[in-house]
Amino acid sequence: MRNKKNHIELEKLILKKLTGEATTSEIGKLDLLLADAENRQEYEKLKKTWDKSRIAHGILEEEIEYEWNRLSTAIGSEPEGKKSFPLLSIAAAAALLIIGSITGYFIIQTTGPTELYTDVIQTSKLQDGSVITLNANSTLAYSRDYNKEQREVTLSGEAFFEVIKDEEKPFIVKTSGISITVTGTSFNVIADEDRTEVVVASGSVTLASNRETVALTAGQKGVYSAESNKLLNIRNDDPNYQSWKTKIFEFDDHPLDYVLDVLNKSFQKSLYLENEELRECPITVTFQKQSFESILEVLKSTLNVRVQETEKGLMISGMGC
Repeated sequence: MRNKKNHIELEKLILKKLTGEATTSEIGKLDLLLADAENRQEYEKLKKTWDKSRIAHGILEEEIEYEWNRLSTAIGSEPEGKKSFPLLSIAAAAALLIIGSITGYFIIQTTGPTELYTDVIQTSKLQDGSVITLNANSTLAYSRDYNKEQREVTLSGEAFFEVIKDEEKPFIVKTSGISITVTGTSFNVIADEDRTEVVVASGSVTLASNRETVALTAGQKGVYSAESNKLLNIRNDDPNYQSWKTKIFEFDDHPLDYVLDVLNKSFQKSLYLENEELRECPITVTFQKQSFESILEVLKSTLNVRVQETEKGLMISGMGC
């Protein structure tokens, strides 16, 4: 298994190749490292992220060093100071500041907004002390002037927000179609291109589209649909809306297809049913931070089903209930 120092060195070589900054010697060194299957997998993952990232130019050296030190601290390695920083040139960093593949956390910093992308669940603290937990495959963007005159972020994907109260500077989350405004509260947001869902855990929030405004309090759920351009205020009846973050699952006579949806989202898995007869099989059980494997064992013994790995994912088969 690679240690962190070697892993960081591998990342630097990959970054330099992706940005066209690698020397012939560095490319040769990287090719040798990529003979290892684990290193090759790492390279493919970072290249995929590189290819889909929206990149701009114009990063400042002191900003690069700041973000690198912050990431190094987060992953538990010794921060590399200015003397060692030339391993990433300004041109390379302008394209992609830091890829933190040790944590699956990516920081893309340009002269515009700071953009945080993660392919694993990741918790971050903003300058005002507010805590944001991003679900896998989610992106959060905010201005480098965040918390100076306003607190505004843009979300694509899913996140849980724990916002520090500041009545003079409301906290605003922008999604596709609406804005979510709070002063200090906690809430969960799922933001897709054509739909946004907000569940309030504590306090209150205000949702606003281009045609209406809706207020939500704890236990309520707001839903916006781009197709209808309408905001709905309904009672949240999903006890597992935070399960992806807490790993606490409460199933009370819930059908198996719902259980699988929750587990897939929480563990980034691809569980699916072989036959429709299993869809409505009821499950009543609570899991408290148990591993995915132990949860599967409980489901297998409770429902007398089998789990088989296929190209599509993990197939659950059985006679039904």
